[in-house]
Amino acid sequence: MNDSNKNKLLLVDDSRDLIEILKIFFKGKDYVVEIISNCSEIYSSIKNFEPDILLMDVLLNGADGRQLCKTLRNGADTMYLGIILTSASPSNLENYMAYGADDYIEKPFELTDLEQKVTSILVRRKTLSNIH
Repeated sequence: MNDSNKNKLLLVDDSRDLIEILKIFFKGKDYVVEIISNCSEIYSSIKNFEPDILLMDVLLNGADGRQLCKTLRNGADTMYLGIILTSASPSNLENYMAYGADDYIEKPFELTDLEQKVTSILVRRKTLSNIH
């Protein structure tokens, strides 16, 4: 399968170890994966990479992932982007839907649980895009 037919996942977290592990895991599941650890790169990465799913930590160095999520959800080019928020603090994930996230996952998490959430959002997004 060539890369244009694969699902694209953008990982945004300032824990380099975590996003490297996730990159290896999802590449093994046949995803095209890009990682960034600096939130200032998020808009250019989304524009250039055009991910299907964004997995983003709430507490990013220099930014609040929830606010970034809200901004992305309101953008004409990013409103249909699948977004999963992550955090080690459950209170940071309360009201995740109010920020426009599709789902959330608490750290630490099982890779298979995260994969199920990603797959579920991809199925929902493809269904919605076929309706519109």
